[in-house]
Parts: sequence; structure tokens; C-alpha cells
Amino acid sequence: MRADNIFSLFYLKETKQILRCSIAYSATIFYRDFKIDLLTGEKSEDSLEVLKEEISKLKINDELARPHVLHLFYELGFLFTEQNEYLPAHEPLAIIIKYNKASFEKFKSGEEKTNLELKDFPTFKNYKLQFDKVQEHLRLGNCYQVNLTQPFYFNFDKHVQLGDFINFFVQQSESLSAYAHCTYIECLDKLLFSNSPECLFKIYKKSDDYFIRSMPIKGTVEDLGLSSWKNLIDSKKEQAELFMISDLVRNDLAKISFTPAKIIKKRMPLKVPGILHQFSIIDAPLNNDVTIWNVLNGLFPGGSITGAPKKRVMQIINELESYTRGFYCGSTVLLHKGLKCGSINIRSAEISFDKRELKYPAGGGITMLSEVEAEFKETYQKMKSFLQFLKVDSISKT
Repeated sequence: MRADNIFSLFYLKETKQILRCSIAYSATIFYRDFKIDLLTGEKSEDSLEVLKEEISKLKINDELARPHVLHLFYELGFLFTEQNEYLPAHEPLAIIIKYNKASFEKFKSGEEKTNLELKDFPTFKNYKLQFDKVQEHLRLGNCYQVNLTQPFYFNFDKHVQLGDFINFFVQQSESLSAYAHCTYIECLDKLLFSNSPECLFKIYKKSDDYFIRSMPIKGTVEDLGLSSWKNLIDSKKEQAELFMISDLVRNDLAKISFTPAKIIKKRMPLKVPGILHQFSIIDAPLNNDVTIWNVLNGLFPGGSITGAPKKRVMQIINELESYTRGFYCGSTVLLHKGLKCGSINIRSAEISFDKRELKYPAGGGITMLSEVEAEFKETYQKMKSFLQFLKVDSISKT
């Protein structure tokens, strides 16, 4: 396939620009036991050690003139948490794309809207069964918090094309979240589309020293105006969610260079369409010889989309959830010049043009203080928030 049939867009919040990465000179999709060159179609029987070697070549002090994009799917987290027995054999685990060209895309004006057909969706009955099993694990002391998620599947008609989804991205300078991005890969006939507000890591430099920052989001209420923030900070349940995960992430950061990590901001508000979140800011110093693999080995998958303790909770999630998270709850890493950052892919969808299908999962953290009706409602609120971004005019059910 032609190299120009793969491209990525990233919203750069600090400069309010859209970075376009194009003309791929290398693109590979990794599975548990093999990899496929997306430019030639060549399949190689390789172990994930090849992926490790590839990412380990990337150091935090590199200044890459040509952008590298790493899509890490949630299930790759079993490798980083030393649970290889849970790695799926035939699901993609990572995509690494190296681009020749970086340019800036212009924002466009427009009022396009689209319609979706809701094909499959979470039911309260099934959600409650999973919720009750989480509560049992909590009571037994197997875990302290579990991020329980559910998938929504939508169909869209043949008139909706790739350009329509790209237009939704470039027409919304005010609605794009800090880690919004998308990647199109023609040979897969797929668009990975994210309006994520969440930071897994951001590497920055002060003088000659490197630091890493993570900003986990935990805690959600419906945004009803001025009283919403007070309701959020007064909630013992929401407070427990954030503080628990912040402590987990602080420990994860400290393991990367064996340096102390510090919570810079304990609680900060974050608005997305129709929803108010809270997040914390956590920093740690890094040694200059740290690689991107070292960073991911400490942090991935993000604690906010697993729970605590991470390794045991991932087993529980694998037992309870009846689908593959994939791109959702994974991370996308952008490395280009001074940009060295990774998202946590919430508010994210996989869009398959051959199936005319949009997969969008959502969920939230479950603790002993959680109420099943409220958690189920939150799942639907997060789905509706994303559809607001896509300017969905109407939803029908099959």
C-alpha cells in the first residue's frame, strides 16, 4: 500500500494546533506471536521481544525530527504486568508507525451532523451481574477498586465516510481534549479516534534534568453548573477513587528511575461535554538514560483504567468483561522533537469502515461505596458525552 494511506492527527493543546503526521516509512502491527508490515503486508513469526527491542531503542533524551506514533492496546498490559498467559493470540497488541513528514492542519468551520444506529449496548441486568461480582471481590479483599467497562456498538450508513470523521476532528477547536488524536490505516480499513483528556505521561526538561508527569482522572459527576464541583469534592466515594489511584500512579512513577514521585496537585476540575471530572498531577525526576520502554514498563496500562492493585484487578477485569478493550483504555504515544507524551485512551472509538461499525466502550471505577444504578447511569453519560463531540444528531436502535 502507499505510505500516504496512513496518517495521524494530534491536537496540541498548548499551541492550539493540529499536528499531521504523514508519509509513513515504517508501520508495523504486533500480535502475540507474529507481526505484519502494514506497508508491504509481509508477515513475520516473531515474539513480543521484537516489540520490546523496538521501543527500548527510543530514549527520553532523543529529539526525533521525524514523528513516531505508538498505539498500545490495553491487552498489551498483560506483558508489562508479567501475565503473558492472558495475552490474546489473535488480537492486535501494538501498532508502531514512523512518519517522514510533520505538518500542521488548519481548523475548518462546518456544522455537519451524523446519525448512528445503536446495534448493541449494555443492559442493566448484565451490568448488575458484573457489578455484584466486583463487590464480592472487594468484600473478600482481592482488590480496592475495579474499573468496570462496557462496549457500545453503532452502525453508520454508507454515506458516512472517513472525511466526515476527520471533519468532526478539525472543526472543533473548542471541544478537543488535551490528548485528542486519530490514526487512519487504509489496509485495516480502520480509524482509531480519540478525544481523550487524560495524560498517562508527559516528559519535560528543566535545565539539564528530565522529569515525568502523569495526570490520572478519577471521579465523575454530571455537569449541572456551579454546584457540580462542590458535589464532587464533597463525595467520599469520588474522593476515595481519586486518592487511591493517585497513590498507585505515584508508586508506578517512582519505579521508573527509583526516584521519589510527588503529588503536585491533589484535586483539579476537568470539564468535558456534559460531565465534570477531577484529576491529580504527579511528577517524578528521571535519569537521562531512561527509555520509553522503561516508562511504559512502570506505567502501562494506566492505573485509572484498571484499578488497584493493578495486576490482580486486570485478572478480575479479564474474568468479568466479555469483550476486548483494544484501543480503548490503551495508550497512544507521540514522540516528535520536544514532544514526548502518552495518552490514556478514554473517550475513544475504533471505527471500522468495512463493517460500517463504531465501537465505543465506557465505564468507571467501582469501590465499596459505589451504587449500581449510579455507575450504570455514568456509563451512559460518558457515551452521550462522546456522541456530543461527534455531533450525532439522532440515534436509532436496531
